[in-house]
Amino acid sequence: MKRWVRSGAAWRSGAALILLGSLSFWTLPLLSAEATEGVNWYRYEEGMKKAKESDKPILLDFYTDWCGWCKKMDKETYGHREIQQLLNLNFIPIKINAESKEPIKVDGKEMKMKDLTRKYAVRAYPTTVFLESDGTPITPLAGYSDAASFRKVLGFIQEKAYKKMSLEEFTKQRSEFRGTGH
Repeated sequence: MKRWVRSGAAWRSGAALILLGSLSFWTLPLLSAEATEGVNWYRYEEGMKKAKESDKPILLDFYTDWCGWCKKMDKETYGHREIQQLLNLNFIPIKINAESKEPIKVDGKEMKMKDLTRKYAVRAYPTTVFLESDGTPITPLAGYSDAASFRKVLGFIQEKAYKKMSLEEFTKQRSEFRGTGH
């Protein structure tokens, strides 16, 4: 099995991601007005190919039809205009029904969408798994995340800060930067 994190810090920061609600956040630059209505979700095969071509990180959203927290995240987090803009401009978002028997090709092998839950070690819903553009795992985020907390994670992933620091350090650095008047 591939190692999920280079120094181990990012995978362990899964626990740190849970603490996001208590951390202060920096001000994001204004986003362009070219936002579309909703998140432009890709199918798995199409998204993985697009990520390699565009060199954008991948967001895998694992959900089930019966999951109330998944529906809440769809409505409140993925339904938030700023989150939609960030995802559409800077990520390749892929939705995966964790119980679907729909066939897909993964690494040249045919499997069911539900088999991806094992591949990415998903054990709760919703779970968001972040990958580098080549498919290398970055970190999972298990459970519901509100828009403000999710925005922090997206910045952390987009800036590739996970390669050199924890999410807590990244957020603290942003808070200190904001405090200096910048």
